[in-house]
Amino acid sequence: MTESPRYRWLVSQETLDRANWRLEALRAGRQSPSRYLAMELDKSDGWPDSPEDLLRALLHTKKPCIFAESAVAGDGSDWTAEEIALLGDIACLVPVTVFDDGEWRHPRVHEPPFAAHLVFVPGALLRDLQRAPSPDRAEIAPRGVIDPEAHYRLHERRLRPVFDAIEAVAVAEDRGAVVTMPGLGCGQFAGAFGERVKPALRDTLHRLLEAHAARWPHLRLVHFDPYAGIEPYAWRIRRDLVYRVRPLTGGHGHPQLSRVAVFDEGEGRLGDCRLFSLVAWDHISWPGNDFYAGSRYT
Repeated sequence: MTESPRYRWLVSQETLDRANWRLEALRAGRQSPSRYLAMELDKSDGWPDSPEDLLRALLHTKKPCIFAESAVAGDGSDWTAEEIALLGDIACLVPVTVFDDGEWRHPRVHEPPFAAHLVFVPGALLRDLQRAPSPDRAEIAPRGVIDPEAHYRLHERRLRPVFDAIEAVAVAEDRGAVVTMPGLGCGQFAGAFGERVKPALRDTLHRLLEAHAARWPHLRLVHFDPYAGIEPYAWRIRRDLVYRVRPLTGGHGHPQLSRVAVFDEGEGRLGDCRLFSLVAWDHISWPGNDFYAGSRYT
């Protein structure tokens, strides 16, 4: 986890190891950088010094508003599939002030606004690129069917650093954490897999919490909102941690930037918890993506 004044980049050790392998392959001439990465590397002298520097260079190739499911060749003429895979493993935590509940059409304004954190996380990109297979699809559905174990490993790699960072903030503030999460990868990214992605993500998230809850003692609630398509569901992971599936449609859920008390469901547990809201992110865009086109639909 690296830091800058207003945000933190989050990446797993496994991804750093993959970036190091990629860097060694570039130095040895076994692989070539994409056009965008080569343009970025031309600004400095020689190859990056470390895998962190390689990831930093890749982050500089991102565009303000672009959609990986429809606008990326992936054959090296923009990015390579390997570079897209690395970018998909990087998340970004940003402290923010929340002025409304995030609802797209009729947002409820918060008076007064409150402090929270957004965490931008790429979902699994299962729709192929224009000229190359999607690396995420190749990893978790190589035979055209989602492999639950591979699906879990990809999301564990991407989400464990996220929850580790949330825990670190909660420890520093000495308060509990409420996490809201949309259907990462369940929209355009799902491609031909469509609605099958939602139960797969629901089950993967449940497994992740069961496996690693001891790492995150300040976590109080994970509220998963796939918007539609699966039934409401709740499970107590431990005495003070609940996992809830609450699709927004059908009157089951709440906008994900609501005040934490809204998510309490009458239990009176959340008190002074801090809100951390995950945001579906594109592998090759700036955090926010649609925001830079003037849209709330992000």
